[in-house]
Amino acid sequence: FTSISSLLDYGCQLTWGRSPNADELATSLRFIEATAEDSPSGVAKEKITDFCHVLLNSSEFIYLD
Repeated sequence: FTSISSLLDYGCQLTWGRSPNADELATSLRFIEATAEDSPSGVAKEKITDFCHVLLNSSEFIYLD
């Protein structure tokens, strides 16, 4: 992935079937980057794992409209 934004977008595409809107992406970026200084790559792997758990536990993933 070329950026964290593209990684987050890909995760949303896989779980929600759509790209995140601007607010969802901004919130996700704040969550991921909160501990970016803790990892040499700039992103804590635990935060990516936590983000994936959030996506998989969202009502948009679990329920059909």
